[in-house]
Amino acid sequence: MKEWHRAELKQVLTEMVAAWAEKVGEENVTWEVKQMSTQWGSCIEKKRHLIFNLKLARVPKSCIEYVVVHELTHLKVKSHNKLIAALMTQRLPRWQERRTELNNFIARAMIEDDV
Repeated sequence: MKEWHRAELKQVLTEMVAAWAEKVGEENVTWEVKQMSTQWGSCIEKKRHLIFNLKLARVPKSCIEYVVVHELTHLKVKSHNKLIAALMTQRLPRWQERRTELNNFIARAMIEDDV
């Protein structure tokens, strides 16, 4: 099941990362999918490399899009500060709602898995 989730997520990310990178003017961006325990995504600015959590395969595309835009924004702004919030709002209005949806969806899914 894990490999199926990985393949599905990679298919979504291939299109989404390319489209958003072009939209926000980022070039030479690489990415991968990994199992991560505490983050939805990560950005290695110097290498222009993004890492996405395999668990994103279980959430709506709108939540995946939020993570993609967030990590691409880290190529411009390293820290979580007012500037990154402003850029996120410019790039993806109402991003806070998507972040909340993502966090709530995962929390429900994890609880259901434990039963």
